[in-house]
Amino acid sequence: MERKRRECRVCGSTELVPVIILPNYPMVAGPVMQVPKTVPTCDLEVWLCHRCGTCVLLNTDVDKLAYDDDYTSSNITYGHVKSMDEQTDRFVEFVGRAGKSPSSKVLEIGCYNGVLMGLLGKRYRFKMLGCEPCVSLAEEAGGKGYDVRSSVFNATDYDKLDMVVARNILEHIPSPSQFVKGVASTLKQDGAFVLEVPAGEHCIRNGILGTIVPEHPCYFGRDSLERLLGDHFTTITLEESGATIRAVAFYPYRSKSGEGGDIDATQLRTGVQIRQTRYDAIQKAVDGEKVDIFGANTCTLELIAAGAVKTEQIGEIYDDDPRRWGRYLVNTNLIVSPRSAISKGKRQKVLVCSYTHRQSIAEYVTKQNRTAVKLYGDEE
Repeated sequence: MERKRRECRVCGSTELVPVIILPNYPMVAGPVMQVPKTVPTCDLEVWLCHRCGTCVLLNTDVDKLAYDDDYTSSNITYGHVKSMDEQTDRFVEFVGRAGKSPSSKVLEIGCYNGVLMGLLGKRYRFKMLGCEPCVSLAEEAGGKGYDVRSSVFNATDYDKLDMVVARNILEHIPSPSQFVKGVASTLKQDGAFVLEVPAGEHCIRNGILGTIVPEHPCYFGRDSLERLLGDHFTTITLEESGATIRAVAFYPYRSKSGEGGDIDATQLRTGVQIRQTRYDAIQKAVDGEKVDIFGANTCTLELIAAGAVKTEQIGEIYDDDPRRWGRYLVNTNLIVSPRSAISKGKRQKVLVCSYTHRQSIAEYVTKQNRTAVKLYGDEE
């Protein structure tokens, strides 16, 4: 599982310094389809590249991670959670700023089950194409009438595209520069690459739980993302809001060399202390008692890996994503249920492992005469 050399996944530099290590993390975020299924664990090591300024996951062999039926996205559903829908709507509006006309040929990389393809096609009347490595999801999207390849993105499969869209995909790519170069090669001379990524540097700096995971080999900041895109595109526009960065980059190719060096690893390491403070606060809040958890997600997995919550303490687990219902939290026999399954008074505390719509969840839990323990404070 160890990489042979410590080198940056983006630029190849060996000028790296360690930032954070998360031990004992499962290699599949799940939830999984069946039990018993024991998933191996690993130590997640994030290092900062002084040359290009990107934070990269080094020791884990992410190239071999499988995006199969046990993989579920945390924000691809639409029509279930208002805050998540609003974030999707912002991205759809951002895509529109690229100025592409109706009937434009648009590829979505990692199209999941076609939710975003449908929104873009309906609003802008694009001719949508898609690629998705999970066979069942690709078939689901194809069943909606979309032209979808059941595969990972391969640049040789496409040419003369007006636009390529990749929402929350780039952070999953083991070799980002090669990927972006491939995207550029598929575009027309006036083509555009529109993408959204988690603001990984922001998440590390602020100790946001559940954001350092095996399937994310790269953790971009605004500057490091602009440097990467600038090596392959002419005009780049970025906007950053909280834990999200959106970018649109226009072809043709230009060569741009840029050094990083403006990111302070010491500042990033403040996130280590923030994380530990949050582990301690959660451990104190649950105090060895039985507790239910809202969130079959990476926040929960990180708390279990850190020992802040033990699996034997967890009574029931809930989530708003219908694709997770009836599945099992990784390495447990805990079945994921919808929020409607929360029973009044069965257990007093419900730990809300979510940072995207935790307030609405906490309000719902309170209405069930339960005590909601939120992952973060109201001010964050």
